[in-house]
Amino acid sequence: MHKRLLKYTQTGTKHYKQTLPAKAVPDLSAYVDSDCAGCPKTKRSTTGLLITLRGTTTSYGSRTQATIALSSAEAELYAINTGAAEAHNKISIKIHTDAP
Repeated sequence: MHKRLLKYTQTGTKHYKQTLPAKAVPDLSAYVDSDCAGCPKTKRSTTGLLITLRGTTTSYGSRTQATIALSSAEAELYAINTGAAEAHNKISIKIHTDAP
């Protein structure tokens, strides 16, 4: 799975990058996966995600994707987007909680 995703993302985009200062990034991890066309009736894919903050699970679950993915790579990208949005929410909550 990882090799396919890396091959998909490196096609024409391997020189793009985003860097953040070390102090801005909390110890946050997001793990996502998708099941392409997992629902036999609707052909929609399912996204599974696990978010950890400093080694503690803060969020987990699975959701049916809102759109029908045309490929497994597209389903994986939808899953990554879901994980990134969830992780962004966790970062926002942490920043607001740590604020004086």
